[in-house]
Amino acid sequence: LDEAAALVPEDVRVLRWRVQLRQERAVQAARVGRTAELQRAIEDSLEVLRAARVPGAAPARMRSSVHEFAAQATGNAQHLTAAAEAREEALRLSPYNLQDQLALAQLYERLG
Repeated sequence: LDEAAALVPEDVRVLRWRVQLRQERAVQAARVGRTAELQRAIEDSLEVLRAARVPGAAPARMRSSVHEFAAQATGNAQHLTAAAEAREEALRLSPYNLQDQLALAQLYERLG
């Protein structure tokens, strides 16, 4: 997948697959209690998203999802704040997206 991303760095599908693969690694690490591997997989997912050259709101949405999972898996509330910030970015890029608006409202509710 990394080679595919090098060939078509603006393809959102390739980005999604790369992030999903790393997230699956995080899920499995959390399931068996390997916290160091969990943290590494979360950071790997976020690094892929930071380096993404995909236009539009999709990378911000994915980043929000990764942070939401990280908050749940690690208990670190800072990830919820980062999830809300990423979702706000997605809304700035796509202001009429109702799904983003609802997701952000739910994040705000969880944050209190």
